[in-house]
Amino acid sequence: MPRQILAPAKINLTLKITGRRNDGYHTLLSHVVFADFGDILNIDILPSKDPKFTLQCAGEFAKDVPKVNTLTKAFELFCQTYNVSCETQVKLTKNIPTCAGLGGGSSDAAALLRALFDHFKPAKNDDDLYNIAQKIGADVPVCLRAKPTLMRGAGEILEDFNMDDLNLSPPHHCVLVWANAGASTQELYDAYDAGNYHASELDNDFMAVAPQFCPAINEALAYLKDSKQCYKIGLSGSGSTVFGLCRKPFEIKNHSFPWLKTCMINP
Repeated sequence: MPRQILAPAKINLTLKITGRRNDGYHTLLSHVVFADFGDILNIDILPSKDPKFTLQCAGEFAKDVPKVNTLTKAFELFCQTYNVSCETQVKLTKNIPTCAGLGGGSSDAAALLRALFDHFKPAKNDDDLYNIAQKIGADVPVCLRAKPTLMRGAGEILEDFNMDDLNLSPPHHCVLVWANAGASTQELYDAYDAGNYHASELDNDFMAVAPQFCPAINEALAYLKDSKQCYKIGLSGSGSTVFGLCRKPFEIKNHSFPWLKTCMINP
């Protein structure tokens, strides 16, 4: 029977680039939370002698989903790791902009991994699930948790945190503004390394370089600041989405941004 799952949008309240490993991966320290909205996956897992995966996409950002994506990778790695076979049909309603710093593809992959794990109930513990997640992308392990998490290393070191630790007391209304398509995460890392922006005082170190590639980020931040409705604003991930935390629902005023969404932060 098909199962409907929410793949929530990820928001980086902070993001510090702490170093670079010998294998080229950067290490981070980031406080991550999740919204009460996101992509919707309708997943049907059927018996099959051979692994089969089909994906149908709908929604505002369906056209941006590549043919080879995090969902296809998640399915293939799960079947290989746990030595299982099935036919999995996914209908994805793509509500999260792609390449926006909101972890849409990562959250989609995490939702599928969890659905497959719950279906097969493999004898192995879910450590293997997190190993699969790391192979798909740095944000997939934290998206498997989908709760407030302090993320370290290259995304593999995860622990709980309380938003009170950041002096952010509830309620946590949120507004997300997607400024526009920016640079790739790799391009931003390269620019950050080239600029030697270490020991930044910014909540998100990518703010040192992201506006160079997407000037509309500064416009979105100014929009939220001028609204006088947000007690904290910032850049999520590598951008180009900015967020604002509010004590009450954000009142949307005239704007020209391609996408704006109000939501709540999940506790």
